[in-house]
Amino acid sequence: MYVQTTTLRRQHGDIRQLQERLQPMLRSSELKQDTEEVRALISRLVGVLSVHLAMEDEVLYRGLAGNADEPLQGLLASCREECGHLSEALIAYQGRWPTPRSVQEAPEQFILETGELFSIIDRRLELEETTIFPAIDSMNRS
Repeated sequence: MYVQTTTLRRQHGDIRQLQERLQPMLRSSELKQDTEEVRALISRLVGVLSVHLAMEDEVLYRGLAGNADEPLQGLLASCREECGHLSEALIAYQGRWPTPRSVQEAPEQFILETGELFSIIDRRLELEETTIFPAIDSMNRS
């Protein structure tokens, strides 16, 4: 089974760009001024991530489940076990921070939870880019 990783890699870049735009805004003083912009960027990040996770789930984690060789299946299972909770974390995060006002009311907590979410995202992207995508590329060449 041939799986194209180009789109998934591009989406990883889009996700990282949004994180980079948000990072300097994650200060209490900034959040009191630019909450609307921060919340809009968070909404974009959640949207991009939601589409990306759905694609990965369909193409990688379900699509390759029975079609990949044993080592790749092991990598997919490991990544899913370690980072599979990202969708749930994203939904919970979105629910806790639905409006600019919710961010303004608890900026320190927002900063903390955003950092935690970014760590989960970063770990998943790193695992996929350093183990899963290269294994898929190798499978595609075989």
